[in-house]
Amino acid sequence: ARVHKGSAGALAVVGDSGVGKTTLSGAFLDSLRTQGRARVLSGRCFVHEALAYNAFDEIMEGLSHWLRQLSDAARAAILPVDFVALARLFPALRGAGLPEVVSDASPAPAGLGERARAFRALHQLLERMSVEQALLLHVDDLQWADADSQVLLRELFDEPVPRLCIL
Repeated sequence: ARVHKGSAGALAVVGDSGVGKTTLSGAFLDSLRTQGRARVLSGRCFVHEALAYNAFDEIMEGLSHWLRQLSDAARAAILPVDFVALARLFPALRGAGLPEVVSDASPAPAGLGERARAFRALHQLLERMSVEQALLLHVDDLQWADADSQVLLRELFDEPVPRLCIL
């Protein structure tokens, strides 16, 4: 309800291992999708995963898929100026009609650091996406998120906060 009113929020599903937290969350997310109440992007963390930004890996794949479904004009209207910095950080966002990334070896422009520019670009993209429809980022087993993911999650709640819920 808070997200639909224009704020951000977070939900936590807690309980012992094996009690059905994933099943319960999945049913909730399916109902949101079916009713068109939110755009849902989902991911999962694994205990022994050594991937940077592991909480966002699958979310970025879903975001990439969604962006590719848009018309060129609709996509151009919501992509932030620093989208290339974001695509450098998350390779799933590269190609298929999305702005090209020159190369990983290309120098970062002056000013903000590359990571800060990428974080800002994601924040802006989610903010623009949430104007049309509330967003829900679902990360199963978030307790296994790496330190980089935790920093990025905090950044997403900087002002102005997108109409966003983290589950």
